[in-house]
Amino acid sequence: MIDAGSLLIATPQIGDGIFRGSVVVLVDHDSEGSVGVVLNQPTLELVADHLEHLRGVGLDDERIFLGGPVQPEVGVCLAVGEGMFKIEIPNLSAGLVDIAEPPSSSQRWRVYAGYAGWSPGQLVAEIDEGGWWVAQAEHGDLLYEEPGDLWKRVVARQRGSIAMFAHFPSNPRIN
Repeated sequence: MIDAGSLLIATPQIGDGIFRGSVVVLVDHDSEGSVGVVLNQPTLELVADHLEHLRGVGLDDERIFLGGPVQPEVGVCLAVGEGMFKIEIPNLSAGLVDIAEPPSSSQRWRVYAGYAGWSPGQLVAEIDEGGWWVAQAEHGDLLYEEPGDLWKRVVARQRGSIAMFAHFPSNPRIN
């Protein structure tokens, strides 16, 4: 079942672009379409370089992640805390999200540039064509500390033949 909070795992069929090897958390999925955020594409940009009012609150070394190809100039904040899963996609014309306050001690958060979006029926069609596997998120997936390993981590815990893809070479022709 596909619903908000589900993970989309890019299958090896997605060969290039931002979605190659990606894990996406669905924020919204209904008859009007789907919205998600790519969890494992860090950039070299630092949050503190774009959100100066957050300097000195322990976030200076946090990287901005590429959340998807839609509106990369828009900042998206994913916050995770006790019993909480929240994403805000503000309507900004330019720049990153203006987060008024740093996260509380019970929250962890990450800033993404852009998001992923699908028109009505598009995501289901891509899943049916074998482009995505759908999984449930587990504790720690959303803000995983080693984003380059997230795809393998999520794939390895899947049942059946999907798990074997955790050891799939990045380029099978060079295997």
